[in-house]
Amino acid sequence: MVKYFGIIDEATFKGYSNTVKSLLEDVKDKEIIDLSLDNAEEKVLEAGKDGKISVVSAADMGIKFFEKVAENKDVAKNINLVLSSDKFYDIEMKNIKNISLVMPEEAISQYKERNPDVKISSYPADLVASSSKKNIEERASDFARLNPITEIISNVLSGDAKAFFMGGRVSLPDGSFKENTKEIFAKAGSDFVKDGKNGAIVFHGLRSFTKGDKSNDFEPVNAFYDALKKGMLNNQTVVMLTKEEAEDGKRKSIAKIFQKENGIVFINDYNLQDSTFPAADYYYLLNEVVKKGLDLTATVEQMNFIPEVLELGADRTKFKPYKWELSVPSNHAVYQKVFDGKDVKTQKQAFDELVRNTNTKNIEGIVLNNFAEQR
Repeated sequence: MVKYFGIIDEATFKGYSNTVKSLLEDVKDKEIIDLSLDNAEEKVLEAGKDGKISVVSAADMGIKFFEKVAENKDVAKNINLVLSSDKFYDIEMKNIKNISLVMPEEAISQYKERNPDVKISSYPADLVASSSKKNIEERASDFARLNPITEIISNVLSGDAKAFFMGGRVSLPDGSFKENTKEIFAKAGSDFVKDGKNGAIVFHGLRSFTKGDKSNDFEPVNAFYDALKKGMLNNQTVVMLTKEEAEDGKRKSIAKIFQKENGIVFINDYNLQDSTFPAADYYYLLNEVVKKGLDLTATVEQMNFIPEVLELGADRTKFKPYKWELSVPSNHAVYQKVFDGKDVKTQKQAFDELVRNTNTKNIEGIVLNNFAEQR
């Protein structure tokens, strides 16, 4: 059987780590390698000397890593390269000769057009890989165990209430970013409260508070708070799971409760305890919203949102995506397919098909070799 290597970059918050881990969740013979901690290229090339292996990574990070590995042509012929992404990255494949793509059809078409000399095996999938329902519920439970304020959030979400999953900057085809702006965030804050409903908001822990270079950027989030405060109606309550800048220059988790009574907005901040599970605050609210059958509203660049709420058993008719400037056309296309009720496949389903095909080819190769030796 083929051994799989998952290439991530968790230590520097590059992202896509959960995607790669989810894809490889059911693969028995695998090794997860963090680019920031391990000598990934050396490990992969050493393993490739001894026989066929598969290397799985994501987005522009994956392409750049594959390019380095493919420079060693003698070993690269033993390596199956598998790229997962939610969109197209316009990065030339100079050394890569063969690659398997697990992503939306729109992105696959762009890669084929951009790289006509590369042999591309395609496994179309509109939805990115998702954590399992069990995994999501474990994260949600751990956050609730550590933070009693979740009782307040659950009460706020009772009745005619709503939630909002707020993202931020999105990567572009050339690897740069559409950076957050005060104007874009302020509009989102204003839009959320204008109907007067109570609600809860969780901000993406990386994209909402940083620039593309990972430096802190709280001005857009502060503009969101200000616009929300100005737009609130009487007897409206909004709870936000968010972050603020810590003394060491990093970020710490807090909850902010905005309540408007008699024309005055009262604001209370609560420190939150971070779970050992990544993004536990996000998963807590995700699970709570699905349990209560509320509308499913997220900024559309968050491509993990759809498969995760579907994994939890959400009703598709509850999808009400928030379309804004910090997204790309392929993001909108996927949300529209879900909204229209079309049959969509997850990247995990497509990747499992790829694994089955790879194993079948590997077995066929062994049989043919044994037959040749017997002759």
